[in-house]
Amino acid sequence: MAKKPHRAASGAAKPPAAPWYMNPALLLPVLCALIFFSFYPVTKYYFAQDDFVLLNRAAHGGASYLSQFFGGDPGQFRPLSKAIYFSAMYRAFELNPWPYHLVSLLLHILNVVLFYRLLTALKILPGSALVAAALFGLSVTVMNVVGWVACIQQLLGECFLLLSLIFGVRAIKNPSLRDTGLSVAAYVLAVMSMEQTWPAPLLLFLYAHRGKEKKLGETVKKTAPFLGALAVWAVFMVVWKGVPQSGDYAMNVGANVVANLATYLDWMFQFSVVYPFTVNVPELTFTAVHLLLLALIFYNVVRGRGAQVLWALAFFILTILPTLFLTNHTFYIHLYIPAFGLIYLMALVFDDFFKLVSEWNTRAPAVTAAAALILVAVMSFTAVRANETNYVRSDFALPKNFVLRKAMIARNALEDAARKTSWSPRSGRLFLISQSDVEGWYSKNVAGALGSGDAFRLFYEDPGLNVVFMNRGETITGYNPDESLILIFDDMGNLY
Repeated sequence: MAKKPHRAASGAAKPPAAPWYMNPALLLPVLCALIFFSFYPVTKYYFAQDDFVLLNRAAHGGASYLSQFFGGDPGQFRPLSKAIYFSAMYRAFELNPWPYHLVSLLLHILNVVLFYRLLTALKILPGSALVAAALFGLSVTVMNVVGWVACIQQLLGECFLLLSLIFGVRAIKNPSLRDTGLSVAAYVLAVMSMEQTWPAPLLLFLYAHRGKEKKLGETVKKTAPFLGALAVWAVFMVVWKGVPQSGDYAMNVGANVVANLATYLDWMFQFSVVYPFTVNVPELTFTAVHLLLLALIFYNVVRGRGAQVLWALAFFILTILPTLFLTNHTFYIHLYIPAFGLIYLMALVFDDFFKLVSEWNTRAPAVTAAAALILVAVMSFTAVRANETNYVRSDFALPKNFVLRKAMIARNALEDAARKTSWSPRSGRLFLISQSDVEGWYSKNVAGALGSGDAFRLFYEDPGLNVVFMNRGETITGYNPDESLILIFDDMGNLY
């Protein structure tokens, strides 16, 4: 005779428990391994563009470069990510790019783990948090952040921002001097890495103020250490340093603000991207992604999650805010930190889904989470390969992805210089002349790839080297046979 199933007190049969190896929390290491496998190919590329600028300053700037960040001149305040990090790494590894890339990849994986931890701290179910973390960690939109060494600023900023919020949420739930201190300390390191992390105290204030019974005075008192840290940062950045009025980071108020916001919202859920040949100027258009975001907001509001929706939108808008005022500087990399806000909205929906399927079968959430990891990992792996092999022209083996493209060009140029010259510049002049007689995209691409000459200053260990990029047919001035060298470069960065 068949054995009757055990029944709970309600009379319903108790569903079978999910096996231990399908526990969503135990799948987190699997997610980390998938991310490592997916993005590891970008570690084979060389330095590119801003990497050389930062490495050259770290190698030859010394303490004076670090002190510039604390001066009264308008500009960025990123001493941790732009000075301290590169100084330490250059002393240890010099121009060996692989350790730099490995640190970036491992730091991204750490950020995914912290992403998951913050979601669970916000009462998201483990399975939902795991899938949401996978959407962030495996999105190909983060490929340039992982593959571009200079983007350590986004990686460090995200790491310390998430730590600040995790400790801050814990301190708000259970007041603790230790957690409060760790949260403030992490916030200080975050704003020393990337200015997009500035709103962490405001986000903690909004979190603490949820609920109709909350009184403003009590919330201010509870979050006073966080708000105090924000006030100090604001005075330092706005009053002491000031707002940039010129250059790539000049703050412009106009149609660019709305157009940038619309563009970043549209890019938010692009999980299979072949990066464009050129950077497009943002346009104010309505897309299917905008419709998806509106649906997410509407659904969660209807479900009675107005406070969570407000917090999620505040996270995205406040962290993306510093980049909205820029013109012609719209890149996927700026989404790395704000992504948490909108993915949190998705995690709330995942919660409803997992609760629904768990009523049908307790194994279903874990199985679904595992299947989602595999699906997103396959998409990510395929997209990364597409970005590596999608070339500018069929006969021109340079990827369209601008970071990978410029890294290949820079490696070609420096390896050619090592093979074809034994020049010792001694603060001389290096003339690099394009094969083309017209200043075009390709010649600018090579100059940009080499950090406008900083790559050669590092290569020759000569901070006083004057590197001059020219087009064919232009008149060479200041040439001295004893102190100068002339090289011709092609579109691939090869030297002659």
